[in-house]
Amino acid sequence: MSFTLLVLNLGFVSNFLVLWLRSLSVAFVVALVISALVFPLVTAILSRLVTVRSDPVNLGEAIRTE
Repeated sequence: MSFTLLVLNLGFVSNFLVLWLRSLSVAFVVALVISALVFPLVTAILSRLVTVRSDPVNLGEAIRTE
């Protein structure tokens, strides 16, 4: 995606490969930092919302139709 956006914005200039590698490395570092911060937050929120059971649940008993 960064390749396509760079081609659309700049075209094929003389130092295109250097510019693309620089933008790709910056995007990778930003994505890595964001994911390192967001993943524990999402995990903490989901652990409060979802109860994990160690024993299997019988779906016939879990779903009650009246």
